[in-house]
Amino acid sequence: MCGICGFACRADHELVNTMATRLEHRGPDGHRARSFPSTDGELPASLGHRRLSIIDPGPRGAQPMGSSDGRYWITYNGEIYNFRELRAGLEREGRRFRSACDTEVVLAM
Repeated sequence: MCGICGFACRADHELVNTMATRLEHRGPDGHRARSFPSTDGELPASLGHRRLSIIDPGPRGAQPMGSSDGRYWITYNGEIYNFRELRAGLEREGRRFRSACDTEVVLAM
């Protein structure tokens, strides 16, 4: 099971990275942190993820994961069982994917 952490109203990369590091027991396959400073009046935020790789163990499936334009970000722990069917529908609509994981499908939807 993955470990996720983060907070809103504060963009503190060092702190969220420390939080993700301390969740090592939740995911031995790496960790990543991302902070978002306040821009255009939006609230700052930070996301951290401790990874347990199941579907796409490569670096393209790492979280937090951003959309292709960088506008949306996700970190979550779960599994979408019908993601291949959902992905196929999105691909028919012209969507391109970088990874083979369900996280990117959730993000695209």
